Amino acid sequence: MAAFQEGSCIALCDSVLVHRDPATGAAPIPPPLRERLEGFALRG
Repeated sequence: MAAFQEGSCIALCDSVLVHRDPATGAAPIPPPLRERLEGFALRG
């Protein structure tokens, strides 16, 4: 992610997504959701 002010990048950050099952807590991301989220990944 990035924040811009008056056309200039003023901040960058990394984000972590944790999928949570209400009954058991942290859980693997289901394949259909993973496929949709991969479209948002930045390539470096």
